[in-house]
Amino acid sequence: MKRAGNAILAASISLTLLASCASSTEPKALGPLTIDRLLMESLTGIAGKDHVRAELAQVYGIAAPAEKYINKESRTLADQHVLSMLRIEPLPADFIAVAVSGEPCFQTERALRLTQAKPHSETPSAGAQTYDAFRNGTLVSFSTTPDQKCVSSIHIGKDSLTIERILTDPLTGAEGRDRVRGALAKAYGIDPSITKYTNREPRVLADRHVVSLFWLEPPPADFISLSVNSDPCFSTQHALALTQAAPYSGSGERSYPAYNAFKNGMLVGFTSTPDGKCVKGIHIEEDK
Repeated sequence: MKRAGNAILAASISLTLLASCASSTEPKALGPLTIDRLLMESLTGIAGKDHVRAELAQVYGIAAPAEKYINKESRTLADQHVLSMLRIEPLPADFIAVAVSGEPCFQTERALRLTQAKPHSETPSAGAQTYDAFRNGTLVSFSTTPDQKCVSSIHIGKDSLTIERILTDPLTGAEGRDRVRGALAKAYGIDPSITKYTNREPRVLADRHVVSLFWLEPPPADFISLSVNSDPCFSTQHALALTQAAPYSGSGERSYPAYNAFKNGMLVGFTSTPDGKCVKGIHIEEDK
């Protein structure tokens, strides 16, 4: 079996250099709480979801709940749409669910336009439908009334993709690699079978780590590379413990310490920041 060469290291290093131009932004308040904001601000990332949860707590006159909270009293939002139920689950479940009154109707067409959500099922049945949107480490899912015209409920949770999964799932084999590719494709709103794809927009994962560049190459190259922001830092020592990777011993000078793990026909390589403390780039491909 071949081992990673200079091309793999160069890909990881070039990603880290390109990613230095990208930066994450904090979500900004968009005005009084509305259904639009429930759907849109949650998709800006974990901080946006947490902001929405705090505002829902204000609407219901409660402190940020540390335990499970359910309230079936109606509350009218700034856009005159009515919530008829609020459920908040703290960590580890960490989700928000609301029921939306059909009068006035919040149109399904508008929710789809705002979120670019896709059908939950590939073969939807007649009656109420459910749609899912994945972005910046969060999931926004909503269901419709039986006539499919109005939103009846909204679920806001976390997309479980994490740096730990990105490092470890591919080492279980090609199926694990494909799961990671599919989860990243959801985070970026693309078809995982797409041709060559590069995106430098930051994405916040469920563990709050930030992917600042995503590079996907389909077969025959067939690899995934990404850059990881060092704030917050994903510890290189933790990555080594998870993967049992060994230092890369290729020739040439290196600005970034590099490591490779080989298991079940897969290669997971990663580079760290110059001080060696934080993971900076990750590269995933078959070990051919």
